[in-house]
Amino acid sequence: MSETEFPVSDVVARGRGIRSMTLSPMWIVTLVCFLLAVVLTWAALDEPGVWIKIRFDRGHGLKVGDVMMYRGIEVGRVGKLSLRSDLDGIDVHVILERDAAKIATEGSRFWIVRPQVNVQGISGLETAIGSKYLSVIPGDSDRRRQEFDGLETPPPIGADQGGMEIVLRGDDRWGVNPGSPLSWRGIEVGQVLASSLSPDARHVDTRVRVDVRYISLLSKDSKFWVTSGIQMDLGMSGLKLSAESLSTIARGGIAFITPAPIIAEETIGPGEVFRLHRKLKEEWLEQAAAINRFTEEPPRAVRVETQWKESFFGISRSRSRSAWAMAVSTSGDKCGLLVPNTLLDNRDDAIDGSFTLMLVDGDTRVPLSPTAIETADGGTVGFVIDSKLAAGETIAGDRLRDPVGPEDVYAVSWRTEGEQPRGSSSDTGITEMIGRDQMRPDENGWRVLDTLLGADVWNGAPVVSAADEKIVGMLLVGENGTSIARIPAGEFWVEKHHAKEND
Repeated sequence: MSETEFPVSDVVARGRGIRSMTLSPMWIVTLVCFLLAVVLTWAALDEPGVWIKIRFDRGHGLKVGDVMMYRGIEVGRVGKLSLRSDLDGIDVHVILERDAAKIATEGSRFWIVRPQVNVQGISGLETAIGSKYLSVIPGDSDRRRQEFDGLETPPPIGADQGGMEIVLRGDDRWGVNPGSPLSWRGIEVGQVLASSLSPDARHVDTRVRVDVRYISLLSKDSKFWVTSGIQMDLGMSGLKLSAESLSTIARGGIAFITPAPIIAEETIGPGEVFRLHRKLKEEWLEQAAAINRFTEEPPRAVRVETQWKESFFGISRSRSRSAWAMAVSTSGDKCGLLVPNTLLDNRDDAIDGSFTLMLVDGDTRVPLSPTAIETADGGTVGFVIDSKLAAGETIAGDRLRDPVGPEDVYAVSWRTEGEQPRGSSSDTGITEMIGRDQMRPDENGWRVLDTLLGADVWNGAPVVSAADEKIVGMLLVGENGTSIARIPAGEFWVEKHHAKEND
């Protein structure tokens, strides 16, 4: 090649299109970032909950960003505040959390929590320094709703616990205020909700709520009277002052009684109107009906006792412990016996062969011979024993029910006058009502709060549902407090009995 000649390059033709491109790692990173940006943008555009609008007459210092609370947790936030077009109130726009969307239903009630001092007491002090917030009682309807009228004052305590609302019509309000107690023989069984003029403006209508557990006390002839204030009686012996309680002096109150006879066919429905009297008439108490709150015979428990001997530095001493137990029918001549687990705590400390389980029959003790011992759960122990009980002392297996959750219940115990044989006519049934609001879950079932019960009277007592009178648990009373233990359904006893027979 001469010096004047230029070099010639070889041109190679390359294909066009995506297939001909070499996929660089940077392209992969770019594609991943693009997809991530799309996902984040989509999530940002998706609303986190449901918007609702609540109308109030006043804002009481509520601000954007303040929270809505239910059962002590945050369920929403204030997203916008605005004056209404006619300037007669404000609109509070709240966005609810996803899991609180059911609050946006018919019947939900909203109010602004703020410091208040009135005849019902002091409330909302935590907002005196901190921010105001919204509170809510959800409705029980399935109908969705997005606009609500807020309450200027909080509803009475316990307004979300169910019950029946009735109307008491009187000639005056007589000092009765919302939140005042409704009582039966001094026991609070409901609350006053509100007072207003009757449709013809000639009377005052007072709306009250009777707690669900006490609805059975009502009949169409129930008598209601006002208990507020102090009653004065001037007689030969001097001036006597009396009042229902300090609460009724400050807040007012209403009491009622149901005279006999009660017609079983009568039904009381929500909104029933009763006459509200200014004073009690003594004949109402004299004619008061004995109301059996059980439609079935209350379950009868049996008394059992454990006896054993302990050795203390070589000295033997006898010990015993007693409690109630439930005898559950199984099959044939066998029955299952359900006893509190604490009754058997001393088996390991007893001298060999000295621990015995006995049935208390008046002043005698009848030894029991278990053919199977099975732990039903952490609070009760089940036995299958030879039948030594009368037919009236056993409980049909289909009367036992496994509860789904806390519910209003009665604990049923029995007291015998003197050393009489068990099941005698001198036995007196006593009950203790336990509301679902007093229960908290624990490992055995539920702990019972705010209840003081003696172990001698209540340990091992059957627990009966107020709704259907099924036995849903056993009351355990010990050093650690009171609890309700779950009990096994009737099939448990049949299975254990058959398993033992097959062995």
